This record gives sequence, structure tokens and C-alpha cells, in this order.
Amino acid sequence: EGLATFIHQHMTTSPKFDLEALLPTLRQEDAEMARIQEAERLAFTYGILMEATEEAPELRRALHTLEDAIEAKNIARVEEALAEATRHATPLEAKYREMMLRKSIEALGPCKRVASPQELQTAKEEADRDQRLLVIYAMKASPHTAGCECGCREDTADTLSMDEVFGELARSMSHVAFVKADICTGEMETLAGQLGLEEYPSFIFWHRGAEARRIVIGSAQEVRAAIEAILAA
Repeated sequence: EGLATFIHQHMTTSPKFDLEALLPTLRQEDAEMARIQEAERLAFTYGILMEATEEAPELRRALHTLEDAIEAKNIARVEEALAEATRHATPLEAKYREMMLRKSIEALGPCKRVASPQELQTAKEEADRDQRLLVIYAMKASPHTAGCECGCREDTADTLSMDEVFGELARSMSHVAFVKADICTGEMETLAGQLGLEEYPSFIFWHRGAEARRIVIGSAQEVRAAIEAILAA
């Protein structure tokens, strides 16, 4: 919108409109707008950190300053305020990750977490050996808030909610093995590609040495129904 206004103003005030001459200015405005949008995203993330840890008055003040700078669209003030907010938020991130990981483990209950392809392979082999159905719950880490052990971040509300649902399934179906696979960077991201995982959460049902079924973004009822159908077959 700002670029369109700028072009319109230039066209109405200049007898010869030269778009090529304006390109450097347009690119700079584009870059500044992208940076402001990034600052908005980080402000949101830092706000979650602040509310969750409940002991960050300096971060609260820095975020107020950052929000004012964003509203004014003053890139110099945004950069200064963002640096200050980041300085206060960074020490809270490790604490927040630890807190969210603890909550996730509590929510998952008997459902194990696997953080490497080797651990997932071991879970498959154990299920095959014990002649049990294995349900693999795959969740993708995102650039928001906090979560998995490797330091990546997950969308807190959605992830914890799904962890609780999956944990309840694991508690109520002790005859079935459940694992959660955190899809982050490196080996796990490569594994996701090999498994053809594109949307999350995904549920893979491993039975008798092979994938028996897959559900993408399904409900607890769908997962339970799939388990019962596979075991009844």
C-alpha cells in the first residue's frame, strides 16, 4: 500500500515518470516493510515469552517501545527497540523451552518422544518384536514459541493441546505403542522427507513390519477408530 501511494504521488507531481529511477527507493521501502513485519512477528513471540515466564518487567517496557516504533513505521526506532527487546528476551528462551518441554512430557504420559531416526527405528523394531501396533505422532517444529529438545520451537497452544489428546489415547490404550516424533532440522527433517510428511500433525500406523494406515491432521476419534480397525483386521 505504501509503495502504491508513493508511485501515485510521484506520477501526479512529476511530468516524466521514471520507474527505473525509482527502483532503488522502492526496494529500500520493500526491505524496510519486511523488517517491520519481522519485528511484529518477534514482538508477538517475545510477548508469549513474557506472559509465560511472568518475571520480565524490562521486556514488557521494551515491547511497549517496540510496538510504538512499529506503529510509527520508523525503521531506525524499530531496529533500536527490537535490539533492546531481544536482549531481554534471549535469557528467557531456554527457561521457556524447558518449561514447555516439561509440560509436553507430562501431557504425553506413556507416549515416548523420539528425537532421531535411530530412535524411531528402535521403536518400530520393539513394536514388531512385541507384536504391537505402533502409532507414530509426527509434529513439525515452527519458528514460534518453544518446544522440542533440540531447541527448535513449536506452536505452543496447538502442540500442547495435541500432546494432551495423544497422551490420553496412550493412557487408555495400553495394548498399543505410541511415540511422538519431533520433526525439526537435520536428520529428522530428512526422515520426514523420506516418509513423505508434508502436513502436521500426521499419524502413521505401523503394524507387522509395515505402514498400515496414515492420517493427516486427524481428530482423536479418527485415530482411535483407525487403531480399532487395524487391530480388528
